[in-house]
Amino acid sequence: MQEIKATLREILVSTLRLSIDPAHVGESDLVARLGVDSIGFMEVITQVEHRFQITVDEEDLTPSLVNSLDTLALYIAKKKELR
Repeated sequence: MQEIKATLREILVSTLRLSIDPAHVGESDLVARLGVDSIGFMEVITQVEHRFQITVDEEDLTPSLVNSLDTLALYIAKKKELR
């Protein structure tokens, strides 16, 4: 799970073009902390799908999915399990 979270931090920093070290990305309240808007949200989801080779279901496309590293990491782990 830690490996998934580390990758997610990298995705967030690069996709949102943040000038912080990925290690400094917090665990929660990411939408507000990182200023994730709707375009940024979709860019992050696209990168997550590509990097982890999963498909995020349409009904799961909500800001709460990317608001917490734990939530998103668990979602990814579950999707990878189902493959």
